Amino acid sequence: MKIKLIISYDGTRFSGWQRIPGKLTLQEKVEDALFKIFRHKVTAYGASRTDAGVHAEGQVAHFIPLQTHKKINMVHSMNRELPEDIRILAAEVVPDSFHARESAKSKNYTYNILNTEKPIKKYHSTSWWRSETFDVNRMNEACQFIIGEHDFTSFQSSGSVTSSTMRTILEASWEQQDLFLNFNIHGTGFLKYMIRNLVGTLCWVGIGKISPDDFKKILDKKNRSFAGQTAPASGLSLIKVNY
Repeated sequence: MKIKLIISYDGTRFSGWQRIPGKLTLQEKVEDALFKIFRHKVTAYGASRTDAGVHAEGQVAHFIPLQTHKKINMVHSMNRELPEDIRILAAEVVPDSFHARESAKSKNYTYNILNTEKPIKKYHSTSWWRSETFDVNRMNEACQFIIGEHDFTSFQSSGSVTSSTMRTILEASWEQQDLFLNFNIHGTGFLKYMIRNLVGTLCWVGIGKISPDDFKKILDKKNRSFAGQTAPASGLSLIKVNY
């Protein structure tokens, strides 16, 4: 039997999803909760290896218990064992062919910028505070250059090693919502720090430091040194994994 979990978490105090020796990780906490329920070691496979400080509203994981416990309410049982900054939203039995990461078709992320004159403490861990005035129309104009399949070398983490830097973006746009400027992006896959590097560079467009055409030139250069700063992890959330 294979069980799929949908997980929400505040990633502030965690060193990402994946287990790292000597670090506090989300995978460790989820697997510890599963051990308490099933009384044996269980591996939880996550759909996304969210980085340190990144949040999730819809992370997906799967696991295979050695024994079937039909009477267990997985959502209630796991939330009882987990800390309050990790919540199980749903649990269901899935076919043996399902894999949280390998079966995923695409992922939706949102990056939140708190766009106010002064910082607001309660939003510190879930956003990036910026006081400048942003031109959202120019930022959305620049977003059109990343729709489709492109080489995102300019926006990957410096020193990253990957078999391919080609990625496909299905949707990307900015919207102003009350105090926040939100970047919504939907793609089939992302390089390490790619979204946060895109945010940092698109902010250059928004404040007029570069034009949308300049942004396109940075994409085409395939060189990280030309792009903007890496936006803090605090503003990024995994919203949904699509299958």
